[in-house]
Amino acid sequence: MLRAARYRGVPPGLDTFVLTDNPSVRLANADSFIVEWLYWFGERYGYEPATIAWWKTFCARSSNILELGSNIGYFIIQGAPAAPTATYTAVEPHPRCAALCRRNISLNDITNARVLEAAAVAGSSEATVELVLPGGRDHYAEAPCTGFVGVNDVHHAAADRSSYRAITVPTVNVSSLVDAGTDLIKMDVEGQEYVLLRAVLDQLKKSRPTIFVELLDTTPHLRALILDELLPVGYRCFVPTMDALIPLDASDVAAVSLARAHGSRDVILTTSSVAAEAGQA
Repeated sequence: MLRAARYRGVPPGLDTFVLTDNPSVRLANADSFIVEWLYWFGERYGYEPATIAWWKTFCARSSNILELGSNIGYFIIQGAPAAPTATYTAVEPHPRCAALCRRNISLNDITNARVLEAAAVAGSSEATVELVLPGGRDHYAEAPCTGFVGVNDVHHAAADRSSYRAITVPTVNVSSLVDAGTDLIKMDVEGQEYVLLRAVLDQLKKSRPTIFVELLDTTPHLRALILDELLPVGYRCFVPTMDALIPLDASDVAAVSLARAHGSRDVILTTSSVAAEAGQA
């Protein structure tokens, strides 16, 4: 289906569109995989539908939401209306993606979300950093879905720079974004999740916010952090599906391939009390 969406593209000349199965959601057209997927397949079968459904559920229970790596802002325009009295902070380093976030927020009349155009980093004193982007037409030059900072779990080094390009973006210290009131966090930062979570680990242990994060096969440090630091202080780990939250035990967290076992790359880390409210005691 992805190839079909990419082959078709979005009809030329279309400025904005609504989702076929949820006309309350409007998106700006852009050269973006996420936009094309949503245009053709809507909310139910489009981009990360199960994660979106649970994101809205947890947003509705939250008062201070932080999203790192917002891309075009699809999670913002789904989550922020579910929590109209909450504070929603979105962080996106790519300038064009950040602009699309702001436009999509405006198109959907959202007033409780703000966008910081910066790369979240762990304690760096540098005001700017290189955001490394894959080259080639298939990576959507206007709103790419992949970009990474430094060496991390997924991108151990950008050794073959001939196929990459880099832009300089401002930084924001992740510790300044997470405070005692932050009760919901989503991270999609291309392998940087472990680095950022480790930087705010003491804050997480104190306030125990719910965390949405990708758990890829190639993220051993993130898996170890969940096992050694988060599960012992009361967190539980779940895979979101359209019908339920599927619990993962410690052996699953350590080694399971989520894509093969569950058709998802996302997990939700939450306390047992919050899980009980979501019907997964």
